[in-house]
Amino acid sequence: MKYIRKVALLLKQEGELITRVQGIDAREEDRYPIDKYVEKMREIVRYNLKIYGDLDQDLEKFQTVLQEEEEAHNEIGD
Repeated sequence: MKYIRKVALLLKQEGELITRVQGIDAREEDRYPIDKYVEKMREIVRYNLKIYGDLDQDLEKFQTVLQEEEEAHNEIGD
């Protein structure tokens, strides 16, 4: 769940950045220059990559545990 919450927060931030750079419903002084937009979006992308990398590692560990449990169950059943 923590991963989903982080991704949702980042998605919200992405939307806010897009809105600010496009100037939709924003005053001129609230708009982002394109270089700041790119910088912030790269931060968000790098953070997303870290989140998904961590999630992938956790899932791999979980899958290993499941396989070990299945093997142990099969050995007991024999």
